[in-house]
Amino acid sequence: MPMSLNPEDSRTPSKMPKSMPEEVGGKPAAARPFAHMDDDDDDDDDTFNSHPSSTGNHLSEMEIAAVRELKEELANIPHEKKSSLAYVQRIQPDLVDDAHFLDFIRVEDFNIDLALKRLLRYWEHRYKIFGPKKFALPMTLSGAMRDHIDALKHGFLTILPVRDLAGRAIIYSNSSPYMKSNLRTDQKIPVWWYLLHVAMENPEVKKKGFIILANSREARLNNFDGEWSLAACFSGDRDFPIRWRMAHVCHANAVFPYVASAVKAFLSPKQRKSFILHNGSNDRVLESLSEYHLSANCIPVDLGGNIEVSTERFVQERMKIEAGASGGGEMNEATDSAGTIQVALP
Repeated sequence: MPMSLNPEDSRTPSKMPKSMPEEVGGKPAAARPFAHMDDDDDDDDDTFNSHPSSTGNHLSEMEIAAVRELKEELANIPHEKKSSLAYVQRIQPDLVDDAHFLDFIRVEDFNIDLALKRLLRYWEHRYKIFGPKKFALPMTLSGAMRDHIDALKHGFLTILPVRDLAGRAIIYSNSSPYMKSNLRTDQKIPVWWYLLHVAMENPEVKKKGFIILANSREARLNNFDGEWSLAACFSGDRDFPIRWRMAHVCHANAVFPYVASAVKAFLSPKQRKSFILHNGSNDRVLESLSEYHLSANCIPVDLGGNIEVSTERFVQERMKIEAGASGGGEMNEATDSAGTIQVALP
């Protein structure tokens, strides 16, 4: 169940996180509240570069051998521990082909045991989230997401039409529509899953991973949904064949001290190291974000950046793409002056 917190409690917390950001000398404020000072910064770590990779549609010998080994290990797993995956293999084999297996192998740096565990978790949780009638459908708006389009349009969570300057997808969380939302936790989680699938359509993003950019300016304690937060943190780190790289939470001073302990419990050790708070004026937050591969061209207008976010337009474009539409309505890639990939929308 979502965590219950008292929104009327305006007292100063007795124990503030020791790394809460402060504005000192007019400089931008950023802090990693859960990281030790001597932790390495693995912001730019690229797991996939350590092994030979495929070119085009051709797999390397190492990749072919790895997929073969994973299949052999999978065959030895008792049916009750792989029932969701086995069902999809039987009725929708295109969803679980060699390329699908290879995504999990790559994200675990060719550790077959870890790749297999991640693969099984993914399909077990996909079954629980989308149910027996939809979990084996393609992750499209007319497939597994067909009952969740309104939640997607709501705008509490979306994927921005650019990557950051390190080439990573940006999942954007906005507290404004979230505050006005009556969405249940089970309506939010499918949106999260869908957006990560959209991110993974880009082969470079599969390699580079994704980041979270959160606007918490209007966040309130009574809207803190612990169940949703836990599900997103766990699946984002341990289910999907893509790496969670960073989480940038902006303008959270009013709420974060009260939820810091809960947030820390949700995050894995690696996620804690890459969880960053940014506070201050819009200009100071922009300056702070710029130190982490996020220029103004990668940031929405409501955080002081240049991107106009429209979830209605996003849904329309996704419907065209998923229907295989061609011509001017399609989403096309173009490189902007900052070197990010810009989505061209009509």
